[in-house]
Amino acid sequence: MGMLARVKNLTAGPEELATGIRDQIATAQARVAELLLQQTAAAEASVTNPAAVADYDRATAAVAAANAEVARLETALAAVELKAAEAARQRLLAEQAGLRERVSKILDQRLDVAKRFTGNLELLVRDFRDLVNLSDKAYVAFPRMYGEPPDAVALGNVLLVQLVAAEMFRQGHVAPITGQPTTGRPIPSLPGPKADYSFIELPERITPLADAIAEANKFAVATMEGRT
Repeated sequence: MGMLARVKNLTAGPEELATGIRDQIATAQARVAELLLQQTAAAEASVTNPAAVADYDRATAAVAAANAEVARLETALAAVELKAAEAARQRLLAEQAGLRERVSKILDQRLDVAKRFTGNLELLVRDFRDLVNLSDKAYVAFPRMYGEPPDAVALGNVLLVQLVAAEMFRQGHVAPITGQPTTGRPIPSLPGPKADYSFIELPERITPLADAIAEANKFAVATMEGRT
């Protein structure tokens, strides 16, 4: 083997080495076929010419050496293929680890948003109740010389709730996309208050959004790691 070939073997990856060894095996097997023909011819010649026995012995030794070379190359190929398979497995593990890390970061961001959403929703509920309380106070203090306050001044809960619901719809509704193709999953509209029947009168028993998202994130990580 020349210097350039040795350098190439030192720098080549397992797949490239395996390809080179397969080529060498093919060449060695072709050489075995040639030597077998020579061995057969020497055997036939030795039947009528005792002096040709030495040629037959040399041909037999050459066939044995060529077969041994094929066996050596096949052993080397098996070792390289095993190394190539392990290298491929390590690459796959590294890719999977990278994907798990990326997804885990996204899940952490989602949990942060869930906590922020919960905090903002608490402020929203507080502001809504303040809005109702102030409307009630204005309703009580409203001068009655012309009768009860008209509905249009939005001091009653019915119209006030309608106005708040309309504002939530205005900001949170996503209009359907028509007349053009869509890609990915569409963003849903902001949902209204809703709970399972068993929690209708017991809202304190509902798992907080951030806690539910945290549990979902843990399950997602366990699933990616094959622990489910």
